[in-house]
Amino acid sequence: MANITTVKGGPAVPLQLTNLHRFAPLWKLVFNRLVELGTQKLVGKPVTLWRKPAYATYPLPAWQKGWLAHAASTGLLTLPQMRSGALYQAETFQSLVADAQAPGVPHADFLARVLTIEMAMRAVSVSVE
Repeated sequence: MANITTVKGGPAVPLQLTNLHRFAPLWKLVFNRLVELGTQKLVGKPVTLWRKPAYATYPLPAWQKGWLAHAASTGLLTLPQMRSGALYQAETFQSLVADAQAPGVPHADFLARVLTIEMAMRAVSVSVE
């Protein structure tokens, strides 16, 4: 699974000579961002070499809200039922889950990472104790 391209463009595996080509999208994104920041400072207007991917605005907030509500209802975000529940402070975590129903889905990135960890731990049948 680590060879799957991440949202930022590169795989999750460590950089090696044999997988340099897999990091090309990430380097392109980083270089494009550097050009954008540099032209913003020099010219006062950001210029990019390549357009940002169309999927940059996804997932939509409505989709995120629905997915997080489903995850909460199935126990993926309920601390006593979570295999990774011992990693989080109960009060703080529950407030983050409650805020997920707010407009704009605050903390969606963090909760998506939590869900990734939780589903991976369930897939390999391990837990944090």
